Amino acid sequence: MRLSSVLSDAVLLRLSQVEPFMGKASTSWGSHRRIDVGTVTRQYYCTACESVRPFNSKKQLNCLVAGPDLVSIDVVLKCVDCTNTVENWFLLKCADDLFGQAPSVSLVYCNEHLGSSANALGPNDTVMQDLLDRADLGRRVGLAAGSIIYLRKHFEITTHTAATGVGVPLLTEKDKRRSFADILREVDQKIQIIPEEFSQDGYRLFSELSTVIHGNADEMVALGKFDALRRLVVGVFENVRNRAEFTQATNDLGWVSKGEL
Repeated sequence: MRLSSVLSDAVLLRLSQVEPFMGKASTSWGSHRRIDVGTVTRQYYCTACESVRPFNSKKQLNCLVAGPDLVSIDVVLKCVDCTNTVENWFLLKCADDLFGQAPSVSLVYCNEHLGSSANALGPNDTVMQDLLDRADLGRRVGLAAGSIIYLRKHFEITTHTAATGVGVPLLTEKDKRRSFADILREVDQKIQIIPEEFSQDGYRLFSELSTVIHGNADEMVALGKFDALRRLVVGVFENVRNRAEFTQATNDLGWVSKGEL
């Protein structure tokens, strides 16, 4: 794999064998080098687009040799749909020959500077509550589309966050956006994020939300559906959050699933 995959995943301490990226000639600590490792892609909630977006780096990155087996890499990532950028800093440790043909590396530190451009994704992210607050406000003042649009964004972010967690790509091989329907189906097949009670209607929920937003539904009828749609959207979110918390708890306990035995 290329080093960009290790940086994109940002999983600490996982040892990965990667293609050579430092060149054959060794260099002393404190030296800088431009490295070609492929495009680093990480998902954030873009504050300008008001939705989850991939943020991509350039293929060549700045690398600082911090020691015989340590490198520091600074990465600037840009939203695919606007000019918002974020900064990431990675510290990598090499388990063998940093300048070899197939170095084994692990990420020992990752720091993000998002500023006002983006918000990190997570099951307890304040962005999610903000979207619900905005939806509720729209409902109180009688705006059907104005309230439902925030429920749809909530559903999208939840699904995209879950997709990132289980390795479901948000982009095609040509770096085009995949349809939400395809992403939702693939994620739900892997970890069933749609509550069992309406597992057959997962995409129907998104379709119903979109119908209101696009003006294809009576305003009063749409407002009458708001509470039910909100319950379903929150149900998906809580399902994902509970799965994330359960996974974290079992990892903390060092439990191994049957599939890993």
